[in-house]
Amino acid sequence: MERKDLLAIATQIKKDKHPYVLTKRAFINALGCEKRTSGNVAIINRWLNQYDLISSPDYRYGNIDEEMSLSYKYHIKSDNFQLYFLRIKEYKNLLDLSIDFEKTENYCCFIGLNGSGKSNVLEAISLIFYSLYHIATLKDGLKKYPCKFEYTIRYIINGNLYEISNGVLKGGEKITMDILPKNIIASYSGEDTRLWKKCYKPIYEKYCSKMVATAGFRPPFMFYIGRYEWEISLLTLLYSEDVDIVKFINELTNNSLCRISFEYNNTNIRKWEGTEIEGFVEKLKEKTEYDVESFRSVINEINFIDQASTLFYCLYKCRTEGDNQIIKKINIVFDKKGSIDGLSEGEKKLINSNLMIHILANKDSLCLFDEPDSHIHTAKKEDLGKLFNTEKRYSIITTHSPIFLNKLKAQNIISLKRGKIEDMDVLSRMKELSGGVINYFAGTFLLDSNNPLILVEGIGDINYINKAIEVLKPQKPEYSSISWDILCMGGAGENAKQYVDKLRPLINANRKVLVLLDRDDSGAEAMKKFGFVGGRENFKTHKDGNWHFLMLPKTDEHTDIDFTIEDYFSIVYKKQIAQNKIEESGGFFKRLPKDLRQNVKDTLGKKIDEYTEAEMTGFSILIDKILNTLDGTDANIEEVIR
Repeated sequence: MERKDLLAIATQIKKDKHPYVLTKRAFINALGCEKRTSGNVAIINRWLNQYDLISSPDYRYGNIDEEMSLSYKYHIKSDNFQLYFLRIKEYKNLLDLSIDFEKTENYCCFIGLNGSGKSNVLEAISLIFYSLYHIATLKDGLKKYPCKFEYTIRYIINGNLYEISNGVLKGGEKITMDILPKNIIASYSGEDTRLWKKCYKPIYEKYCSKMVATAGFRPPFMFYIGRYEWEISLLTLLYSEDVDIVKFINELTNNSLCRISFEYNNTNIRKWEGTEIEGFVEKLKEKTEYDVESFRSVINEINFIDQASTLFYCLYKCRTEGDNQIIKKINIVFDKKGSIDGLSEGEKKLINSNLMIHILANKDSLCLFDEPDSHIHTAKKEDLGKLFNTEKRYSIITTHSPIFLNKLKAQNIISLKRGKIEDMDVLSRMKELSGGVINYFAGTFLLDSNNPLILVEGIGDINYINKAIEVLKPQKPEYSSISWDILCMGGAGENAKQYVDKLRPLINANRKVLVLLDRDDSGAEAMKKFGFVGGRENFKTHKDGNWHFLMLPKTDEHTDIDFTIEDYFSIVYKKQIAQNKIEESGGFFKRLPKDLRQNVKDTLGKKIDEYTEAEMTGFSILIDKILNTLDGTDANIEEVIR
């Protein structure tokens, strides 16, 4: 081996973080040395430091002809838990994926379109630690709970670097709980329950089975914050006197006063007799209603509740679904905002996110957030970005929102496409996620284009429209002159209204804008919020100045009340995809797709590069509608009278 060969090896190690095995003799000889004299050692050490490498075992000692590995020398920035490296050989669409986290601080955000593999990364990390937890706590944990894919993970905790491959700690030492993160706290935004069922539900069920008999309020190692925890999350935040939390609550409630009360399952109190929970509930029962101050006061009188996180886990025990539930309902009413039942999905997600970061997590925690920005209106995405930039714990985040992305630090962003990492600068990422739109949200919208602007609900809408224009041009020559900018609103309902309200004052008054919504409940809700009635039976285009609002026009073959962007594909084509999914199961019941609709939707999105005129012809109804609306020739336009 020559020096140039060793240099190539060093460059590769620094790039992919994979160690390289060679003999000590080959190593020192490649650097022009024959013996391990003090002078040669000094030369070799300078070379190792130059390329951020270490040798293991140390090249200076032992038999010169024994093998050693050259590895990347990680720079430990703090004693906080942080992922440094992850390699996944094969998990779903993640094939031989290596992820370098070293440059990130406080969090890492994975971005990409649907099907890019973002959620798969969260699942893979959860499955790894699910296995490691059992390896650390059970004598035969590696045998009973092996991870189902090959992996290597490196992370820092308590100032030490640990490397684990397929359940085995580098060096051969036993994996114990003190070298694992204190807890894994996950929050999943979608309706898909894969993450919950695979990793968190089994631990949750084991926790529940022992809950009554277990003293104290130590949570499960892997803890899942779902849509059902937001009430106790809010109550915990109300109790906290942390400056940042108080500020968040005041903004959320418009500085409201609030009333707090509880409804109990009195028949279950006996099951908790003699436990802290019984004492906790009996203390709450001293009053029928509380304000924030009186609630704090009564909680502070309970000696075993020493901090806000203890209160949360105490409430969690009381509210856990099942036969042991002791508090069946929490009533919180704000004088300026009304009942908490009126809070939006976005507000509930902000509540859970603040709880996870400010209350439940510490420096040894790992938090996993799947699309935490979904359903959160534009103005609040900046607050969410600031939240993740705190230094209290390390988080893994996923998003496909260009607006939220711009609130994050560039070195903390990793772009995925079809299970692979893309090397893209921030602007390129923005272009990718927004379907090619150059301008993006950077504190304020910088939308200086004069092209017509189309606002759609999701990224998939952008992809389908652009693809249809591309493949239908030969038969529709008028499509060749189309020059539209298309932006994604991130959904319908309240989110669309807030998005438009924020954007509208910043748009050139002479620029034509069309707001396009699915013909479903969410689309009808959005139209209502814009001030237009008629529900899904509303087939008008409402014109307010240069702004146009409409729901998707139906195809002739579609007779159902709902109509979404996917319905421009023929019914026959969608049936064929569904049939293929069923046939792939082999007819075995347990192998049938759990959510056939989502399966079909995902398949339609993944095939975007394959579509020809035959598949996209139904989209001509939509494109023609947009063209006729923008040029004023649509006969069904209704002018708004101000």
